[in-house]
Amino acid sequence: MLALLALATLAPLLIVPGALIARALLGAVPGEWSLEGLYARVALGALLNGWLAFTLGQLGVFSPWLHLTLVLAICALAAFGAYRRGSLLPLWKAAGPHLGLQWRSLPLPTLALSGALLIFALLIARPFEVVIGVRDAGVYANAGFAMARTGSLVQRDDIVAQIAADKRSADPELAAAAAQAETNFLGVQPRQRNIATRLRAAGFYINEGELDDGLVTPQGLHLFSAWVGLLTSLLGAQGGLLAPGLMGLLGVWSIGMLGRRLAGPWAGALAALLLALNATQVWFSRYSTTETTAQFLTFAGLYFFACATA
Repeated sequence: MLALLALATLAPLLIVPGALIARALLGAVPGEWSLEGLYARVALGALLNGWLAFTLGQLGVFSPWLHLTLVLAICALAAFGAYRRGSLLPLWKAAGPHLGLQWRSLPLPTLALSGALLIFALLIARPFEVVIGVRDAGVYANAGFAMARTGSLVQRDDIVAQIAADKRSADPELAAAAAQAETNFLGVQPRQRNIATRLRAAGFYINEGELDDGLVTPQGLHLFSAWVGLLTSLLGAQGGLLAPGLMGLLGVWSIGMLGRRLAGPWAGALAALLLALNATQVWFSRYSTTETTAQFLTFAGLYFFACATA
């Protein structure tokens, strides 16, 4: 049920902005709702939503309502641009025949690639519930959960701020206890090699000069944590753990499309199928780390580069 709810939520969130932006930039083009056109629009929607959630999280102002409001505003601007080009009104009419699942009219390689994506989606529909801290998967998951709760990728920890305040106390015993807590309670890293000289816990860093403010920065690539935060805010905590699966699905699709572009439709379908059945791909698409995000971004970039240089 959660996977179906995620599909119903994410499909319009990814497709609609990408379709409207493409219409605003390119107008109505032949094949825009073919497999290639649909992929390009979904990828564009994913890039937009990921960048927006990441930016709001970095600014500390993320909320699902603000995110969706900004997405709607971008869609409205894109729709206005498409309208000025005279290409807005036929948009959904043109999409209907292709999104209506008329499988009999689709070429066999397209059906094969679509089948590979469906198989893969079934394999990763239930994510690993890895939320233990001080491990990579737990750090990313908890950073995303915290962003959904507080609106920020960087968290303010009152305990950390209190230690810094107590160090400045006029009471020598309290100041000495706080100084000891700073080195014993918080992890210590040499400032000659690290910007983050303290650790709130493994994977959660306190940068030099930020102890007084109690600011704690999670490790790793924050774009993935932003996706966890976005999905958590829309679908709940378990839904947030679908982020690696979403990125993994887009990664398999990207590799299939790159193979299709470079070596033909059957090569793309075979590449997607082999990757979809690969145990490592399935594992990392259920495990909350950044491998599938990096995979999607890398191969989407290679696909669009191949399109631009064809």
